[in-house]
Amino acid sequence: DNTIKVLPADTFFCEQDDITISPIITGSSYLWSTGSKTKELKVRDAGIYKLQLNLLGCIINDSVLVTSCPSSIYFPNSFTPNGDGINDYFAPVFQQIDGIELSIYNRWGELIFISDYPNFAWDGKSKSGIELPSDIYFYKALVIQEKQKKLYKGNVTLLR
Repeated sequence: DNTIKVLPADTFFCEQDDITISPIITGSSYLWSTGSKTKELKVRDAGIYKLQLNLLGCIINDSVLVTSCPSSIYFPNSFTPNGDGINDYFAPVFQQIDGIELSIYNRWGELIFISDYPNFAWDGKSKSGIELPSDIYFYKALVIQEKQKKLYKGNVTLLR
């Protein structure tokens, strides 16, 4: 394979962030598939971005695929910790995170459970191991993803 790679590896972006694509080789002129003639290209949308780079009179073509993150995190709204192996824990469903701290509160705002990554699923018990009754509980989840922290809040129904 005689192909010269001038662009970085395929990459992705999350939410409404933009990323900058830069060739790893410096040329004398640049022409992106967007029409831009700058060395670096700011990207806000998923797609294939092609670059035509002039290097010492030779034209080199390369491309990079930019994809968006899959839906990053989902929080179920109920669970049934009855030991049947189905929905026994409350935990977010996610594709890729670097860390999470999950806090559960009762209706009076008292912290009843706190966990951290990687053991973060709540089994419907208090910090002292007492089974809690069916009720609506509130959660806060501090999620670390792509070196950024994001706080999620909501409620979950515990059904016994």
